[in-house]
Amino acid sequence: MPASRRRARAKARPIQRATGPAQGRWKTELKSWGQSLAFAVAVGTVVFTFIIQPFVVPTPSMAATILPGDRILVSKLHYGPSTPRTLAIPFTDVYLPGIAFPSTRLPGFSSVQRGDAIVFHYPREAGPIDRKARWFKRVVGLPGDTVMLRDKVTYVNGEAAVPNPNQQQWWQVTLADERMRLNAQRVIELGAEQVRPVGASNTTLVMGTQAMADALAGWSYVATVTPYVLSDAMADVLDLFPSGAGYTTDAYGPVTVPKAGATVALTDETWPEVEMVIRDYEGHTAERRADGTFWIDGAPATTFTFAQDYYFVMGDNRDNSEDRRFWGFVPHDHLIGKPVAIFFSHDPETFVPRLDRIFTRVR
Repeated sequence: MPASRRRARAKARPIQRATGPAQGRWKTELKSWGQSLAFAVAVGTVVFTFIIQPFVVPTPSMAATILPGDRILVSKLHYGPSTPRTLAIPFTDVYLPGIAFPSTRLPGFSSVQRGDAIVFHYPREAGPIDRKARWFKRVVGLPGDTVMLRDKVTYVNGEAAVPNPNQQQWWQVTLADERMRLNAQRVIELGAEQVRPVGASNTTLVMGTQAMADALAGWSYVATVTPYVLSDAMADVLDLFPSGAGYTTDAYGPVTVPKAGATVALTDETWPEVEMVIRDYEGHTAERRADGTFWIDGAPATTFTFAQDYYFVMGDNRDNSEDRRFWGFVPHDHLIGKPVAIFFSHDPETFVPRLDRIFTRVR
């Protein structure tokens, strides 16, 4: 056979690829890794959905209980986990719009208690409940409670509530001598979050806890330490809920927290509080007509019975928290769980770890 023909036939032959033991092991290894990854994703999805989930704290509204930069673990077993309402990619906020599932809350091993720190979906955000932003606040009023604030003091059912030890607010500190000024660095070392001099006077506003205020009051050159209370005139400036009620963040209510099975009379006094609840959280149409009558689902009504429980929540950083005073109640179906521990923490500005906060309980 001529050499040119042999070369042509050699080129036409298909290339034989190796199918030996090495390639077989590679395929087996790849399959094993894929199965392990799928199993890990499935287990993680179940754990995050029904048992416990980590969250990052972005705002200071719960300081000093929970600080920006804290990574916390939220137990979904305390109040009972909810089955998913949407179809989403695991461990992301990406979901398929237009697909919704009926949700069921499974039994928990405890109920929400007054004073609990809770995590919930922000009620005023649009969209499916389980896609709404996650917020952290403390429960002040339970279903059926009557809550009001007077001069920064919270009253529940007529009795002054005991504040959480980490609760912060503005205090007005006045020194005994008009020529003196408060040393801001010393106050910060005492635990204050912020210090604001009032003009060129001997009065200073200090953000801190009751314990910090008590310590300040013990300084020999401090004359008084009193809660800094907003004037009633601020009601026209603050955008509180419901609009036009004349409330300030320091003088609020009284309001009654809706309770499942409780019936409220529909009046001009109750309507501003319950209209949004009836429409947005109870799933009914609601309107007040020009003749002063109230209509629910197209029929006249004089009362309404709530189908689920609600909660009155506020931030521990009372003067730096957007909470119930601004946007209303938290519905029970918006609950996520109870923050139980901080598993990592760092300063968001310096990125330095806060070693004293790692592996501490949330109270």
